[in-house]
Order: sequence, then structure tokens, then C-alpha cells
Amino acid sequence: MPCRPSHFLYLSRMKIAFIARSTLLKQPGGDTQQVTETARELERLGIDVDIILSGQRMRVAEYDLLHFFNLGRPADLLRYPAWKSKPTFVSTIWVDYGSGSKGEWMKAIGRGLIGNDKLPPLHYILQGHEKSLAEIVDHADLFITTTQLEIDKLKASFPKADPTYIVHPGINRDFTEPLPPEKEERSGILCVGRFEPLKNQLAVIEATRGWDEPVTFVGNAASNNPSYYKKCRAEAGSNHSFRPHSSMHALQMLYRSHKVVVVPSHFETFGLTALEGLSQGCNLVLSSTTGAAEVVGEHARLFVSKNSDELSVAIREQLDANSQTEGKKFARQFSWESAAEKLVELYQTRLSVNS
Repeated sequence: MPCRPSHFLYLSRMKIAFIARSTLLKQPGGDTQQVTETARELERLGIDVDIILSGQRMRVAEYDLLHFFNLGRPADLLRYPAWKSKPTFVSTIWVDYGSGSKGEWMKAIGRGLIGNDKLPPLHYILQGHEKSLAEIVDHADLFITTTQLEIDKLKASFPKADPTYIVHPGINRDFTEPLPPEKEERSGILCVGRFEPLKNQLAVIEATRGWDEPVTFVGNAASNNPSYYKKCRAEAGSNHSFRPHSSMHALQMLYRSHKVVVVPSHFETFGLTALEGLSQGCNLVLSSTTGAAEVVGEHARLFVSKNSDELSVAIREQLDANSQTEGKKFARQFSWESAAEKLVELYQTRLSVNS
């Protein structure tokens, strides 16, 4: 165990439960990295962390504090009736999919019935999605977001969500290692993310169809909407290739060989691939409606996600531009270690109230 800063010693015996969706590992996404990397760094700081996938047995009394991930999935927390007995933080990862409370309620039950998720608890089924969200908002102690944009969207939906605190995400430790000398010139376009309409991969296909430049997509089909992936494959041209979700090491190698990374999403609470791509020396094309635009926008070519013509121009510009260096330096300042240290301070502040 590495030496810990003295101001963390108070929490050396602290035990935290990270509560996340049951499919966190089977259907990996940005929240998978957020949960697993943050837990790993907290352990390095001497904090005991158990990752509880919703539906797994948990004795709430064993923990000093509960940290719940993804406010939009309230059933994942409400299946533990004793959660209100402990201080509770919520990393909101808040995205309004526009399907309404009844639609989200039906989706949650549907995922459980077809076996894509755990069936929601009876409490959630009876009171509905909207009241379940309100229950968590009313009783949580603190809400954690990754950007001010996410706070604004959270407040628009839940004015009572308070207090809020921003903790920027980080990049994997391996992504901060010095880049090896490049044996050949970078080329190609890379787009990383699970296939779903919000991620907007179809716009990249439309913007680059018929180009000589190869475009590589990395990601799996969303389990609740496989038709979008099928549509992307059907619309793809000969210069488009598809790879399944990859390990961090494989992804790092892809970043290091590509010239441009595109994050075309209509909305992302952050968009980790923007940080990752920058840190590995890629030029970045980034939708202006992602949280990452708030943080790394000056090192990216921003575009409006619904404008495929602008996207095409932006990608061309970044392919023709020199490979960036300042963005790489900037992105490498963001670490999961730093995020964990900020969380420790927040945990300590909350628990000291009860001591």
C-alpha cells in the first residue's frame, strides 16, 4: 500500500459501497470506467470500496456511506430499502432520453422481463419512475456531476437536487505514459462508443461515406436498441469498419495509430473518449453538446451534432491539420487519482458532521 497523505488518515478504515447497474461489466460504457477506476484509486488511498451491482446482496449497515451511480436508474438503489439509513452520494450521470416517466418505467420493467437486467423492485413498480426519482433526490446528501453542463441539465429536471459538486473524470494510468516514437504517419478516423441514437454514429457514416480515408468504429450494439447498430452497418460504405468493445490496451493502440477521434454525440454527460484521444495525440472533432466540450473545447474542433455538413468539414480540417501537442498535455492533467482525492474530501466532510 502506498503512503497516504496525512489528511486522509481519518478515513483509513472507512468503508464505501458503490452501487451501480447490474449490467455494468456485461455491457460496458463510460460509467464502467468511472466506477471501476474510481474504486481502484480510492483503494490506493486506503478506503475500502465494494462495487455492488444492483441485485447483489448487500448489508447496508456494514458501510459508512453509499455512493450510487446513475440517477436515471432509481430502481437500482431502491431495491435496498435501508439505503436512507446511511449518508448517500449520487453520481448523477444524468441524461434525459425524452421518453417520459412512463416510458422509462416501462423500459425498466421490460429490461427485467426479457433478462437484460434485474427486474425492478416492487416498490419502484408500484410508485412509478417519477416518484422514485423524487425519492432519491429528496433523500440524497450530495449530487456529483462531471461538468457544469450536467448540473444545468440536472437542475432543469430536479430543482431540489442540492448540493451539487463537480468532479471531472480522468484517464487510465497507462494513458499518461510517454508515447513511443511514431514509426509511421498517423491516418484514419476513430469513433468509440456503444451504438445508440444518442451517440450519433450514423452522422459520421453519412459525413464520410465514399472517402478514401478509413473510419473505424469501436463499440457494441446497445442491448435495448440493436436496430440502430444494424442501420449503421447497412448505411456504411467500403471505408467504414466495425470492431466490438475493446480492452483499454487495445483501445490505446487504436488511438495511437489514428489521426482524428470523433465524438459526435447529441449529448454526453462528459465523453471520456475525448480525453483519451487527446491524451494519445489525436486531433479531436467534438460535438458542442457534450460535457467534454466545456472542458477540452479549446483543444478540439467543435461542431453542431445535427449538422452533418459541418461535421464533414470539421473532420477534413482535423485530418489536414498537424497533430496536436497542447491538447495531449492538457488531457493528461485529468486523472482518476485526482477524482478520488476530491471524493475523499467530500466523504470526509459529510461524515465529520456525524462524528
